[in-house]
Amino acid sequence: MRNKTSLSALALLVCGLSLPIGAQWKDNMGGNWNNPTSASIGNIINDQLWNRMRAKARARDRRGRSTVASPGRTVAPPAETEVSRKTPEQIDAAVRFRSTGTQLKTQLYAEELSAGGTPETKKQMVAIISALLTEYEKAARAQGKPNDLALATTAALVYNSSIYNGTPEPPDARIMEIRDALAELMTEDGTFVSMPDRQKQELYENLVISTMLAKAGYEEASKNSDTATMAIYRNLAGQTLQLVSGLPPEKINLSTEPPEAGTSAVPVDETVPVEHWVLLRAFGDNSAAAAQQYNGKRVTITGPVDFVRVEKGSQVARLSVPMWSGLQMFCIFPASQNPTVEKLVVNQRIVITCTVLGEAGGYNRVGNVDLGSSVGRLTLDNCILR
Repeated sequence: MRNKTSLSALALLVCGLSLPIGAQWKDNMGGNWNNPTSASIGNIINDQLWNRMRAKARARDRRGRSTVASPGRTVAPPAETEVSRKTPEQIDAAVRFRSTGTQLKTQLYAEELSAGGTPETKKQMVAIISALLTEYEKAARAQGKPNDLALATTAALVYNSSIYNGTPEPPDARIMEIRDALAELMTEDGTFVSMPDRQKQELYENLVISTMLAKAGYEEASKNSDTATMAIYRNLAGQTLQLVSGLPPEKINLSTEPPEAGTSAVPVDETVPVEHWVLLRAFGDNSAAAAQQYNGKRVTITGPVDFVRVEKGSQVARLSVPMWSGLQMFCIFPASQNPTVEKLVVNQRIVITCTVLGEAGGYNRVGNVDLGSSVGRLTLDNCILR
């Protein structure tokens, strides 16, 4: 759905308002969340979420293939309970709240973000935050999900991970699929079971306001090629991701679904780029089989850069680590690549051809990151940017 109530487009409606580019998310903003659920959410947004989405997709596919076995007789589709034991009504009741009818967090956020500003700045900030929250609520109602904590949580995870990782936003239909699977898992896990309506509304507004501020601000800064302000809103997106999930933000990327376990191996073809997580999944599923297939081979991969450091005299780039991966990926470049590698920036998507060393030849420390002996690392050598 791509209209004025589209989830993906809603932040653009208020980008014309003047967002104060100096606004920083203060450390004590985390205290406004009052969120005892991040650990529960963190446990859900890994393979559990994708496995549930796949199960729901398979159930829909089987229902769609219901056939007539004989004249007048239809083969019944599988029951929805194969995917979830909860009814849609039970799920909605668990993740929704009864609103107080007023915005509970707008003034607080406005005061926090305009501290030290003029009265006009504070007034403008109240207008910005109120507009962001109002437009989100219109879009949620258009999707049939008003006052829905599962959708607000999904929006926070999806949009902030897209900003933080520099990846495209999923379309609205995909966002709603993620919401439905997340709502089921939250209901089964009892994520919001002890929350009264007012606390649910406060958490909902915290999720929406922080996410829409990051989305609107980042999009406006990106349009103006303002890299300094983009960095401010990327930082806000990362903080929100960590508050929501309790996980490091680099562990969360909902833009690309990982392959199912056991299906990740692909033929080695140096001329055809594959997503970097294909190798991460292959080594995570079966390191011995992946080593036999990939080690010593030249492969071409694509993915976003986390950081670049000089280690042992060589430029080393770590690529983004998906939330489901137990491995980190480090790419070592020869000296001939230094002039180009030095220009790489965080979240830049690159295409490189490397030799796979496997889970050996890595570092115990890269820059200020202490890997330790227990952290898995996949190392690629002699990498050439394409």
